Amino acid sequence: MKREEFDSIYREYAEIILKIARTYIKDIHVASDLTQIAFLRFYHHMEHVEEAKILSWLAITVKRLCLTYFEQDEKVTTVDWEELDSYSVDLPDNNPEEEILEKERTDEIVVLNQEIFEALYEKNTRWYEAVTLVYVLGKPQKEVAKEMEITLGVLESILYRAKEWIKKNYSERYGMIMIK
Repeated sequence: MKREEFDSIYREYAEIILKIARTYIKDIHVASDLTQIAFLRFYHHMEHVEEAKILSWLAITVKRLCLTYFEQDEKVTTVDWEELDSYSVDLPDNNPEEEILEKERTDEIVVLNQEIFEALYEKNTRWYEAVTLVYVLGKPQKEVAKEMEITLGVLESILYRAKEWIKKNYSERYGMIMIK
């Protein structure tokens, strides 16, 4: 991805990322600042982010910035889940019942993925970092190992343990969502 594309990406996603920040941060100025920081980080890492994962990367980044903001300032707010629904991907034209069921399934998967990443972060920050860099950002494992200052074998071990922990703790719930 080229740096010239940043402007169009910013125009396309800035409003959505700001709305996500506003679900966590009620102060528009703080939410706006955190949105800008998320885009600054994206600009720094954009060469490593797969095009199809840009929105997810930005959403996760701004969410983490908001949560970190709470930790630093000990502020509490609630998430407006109804407002988050407005970010859902439009579903293809199907039977209305199928569309509703698919939207519910998609929403449940989004919430579950969010839970998994939060729990993974609490369980082991190195696992979280490795999974984020390799699977969310799509960075090559050799590059991630170097960045984390570990060997490739250690990184592979970290990723394996993280995936096994996720499977152990979340595969049943994921399976239940998929069979609905």
